[in-house]
Amino acid sequence: MNNKGLEDLIRSSQYDEYHLKDLLKENNFNVPNHILLDQDIQAKPENIKYPAALKVVDINLLHKSEKGGVKLWIQNWDEAVEEIKRMKSKFPKSSLMLEEMSLTGVETIVGVVEDRQFGHFLMFGTGGIYAELFGDVSFRSVPLDKNDAEEMIEETALSNFIDGGFRNIKVDHECVVSFLLNVSRFVDQNKELISQLDLNPVMFNGSNSTILDAKLIPRKTVGR
Repeated sequence: MNNKGLEDLIRSSQYDEYHLKDLLKENNFNVPNHILLDQDIQAKPENIKYPAALKVVDINLLHKSEKGGVKLWIQNWDEAVEEIKRMKSKFPKSSLMLEEMSLTGVETIVGVVEDRQFGHFLMFGTGGIYAELFGDVSFRSVPLDKNDAEEMIEETALSNFIDGGFRNIKVDHECVVSFLLNVSRFVDQNKELISQLDLNPVMFNGSNSTILDAKLIPRKTVGR
């Protein structure tokens, strides 16, 4: 794991979603194809498939959706240009990113929070109404072992989707275990830098996992 990479992002105040996802990709996580948009919006990006999402890139805007900093289901470049103009007028000092959307799978929540006395804890649960209405989440202290990861799966409704499938969606057990262990390793090797890490949602489908959104709150002790 590249501890120096995360420290560089924090010290340069570039731990926004775009740069954080690039770092996560370097650490063997799957993220959607995404680009940082130049000031010149006349150049059509050739490597983005639609539908796509347009997002504000700003470390000071943690809740982008609530502030109007996210536009989903953009169907083509012409539509993207109009949304870019609108978002640039609303957030003139922020960068923008265009990102492919993942359409199918089971949405989950993966989060990490630091307790100054007991260390870092990893939270895992299903997304949507399961998390909101039923508090369908499980916690373990970092670092996790395989048994911890397997217990977290069994303690949430995601177990309904494992292997046998549920509502035509099947999730591979080892894929989820591997993902949770990878998050644990990333956090454990960057524990002096991370106060909170929010990967929400993470989409699972078959043997694939994709981080759709990522937020980081660094420890205040990290100099910038």
